[in-house]
Amino acid sequence: MTVWIDSDSCPAAVREISGETVAGLMASGKPINAVYVANRSIPIPSLPGLSFYQSSSEKESADDYIVKSVLPGDLVLTKDFLLAERILSINITAMNFDGRVFELNWLKKRIEERNMMAILYNSGSINRYRKKSRSDSKNREFSLSFSQEIDKILRQGE
Repeated sequence: MTVWIDSDSCPAAVREISGETVAGLMASGKPINAVYVANRSIPIPSLPGLSFYQSSSEKESADDYIVKSVLPGDLVLTKDFLLAERILSINITAMNFDGRVFELNWLKKRIEERNMMAILYNSGSINRYRKKSRSDSKNREFSLSFSQEIDKILRQGE
């Protein structure tokens, strides 16, 4: 099993949690590794089983690399709804950085909402909101969900 991490917008805490989780499972003999993918240099934890792939700087190049590389039984971490939709369309599990496992109907609604918000932002009807900082509780939620999803996928592969 490979965990593919769309690292262009991945919070540092998620890179650390995912890396430690994968390295720990690998050390216990589980068939798992992680590949962090971005179109620019990203620091990743220096742990066994983790690697980094830098795609070209072209838009969507990191996403395209993940889509062409992912295999059944893998897991993709991303906050990108369009990448998640592509991943789900080939029957691969995708989850966001908060630990939500994406489901196609929910995802399609969020894409529609995002497109509508983009129209409103671009027209000047509403202002962009400020990003909130990432909380420790979000990191704990991600860690728990990530571990559970990996366990589920590994059990399916047995």
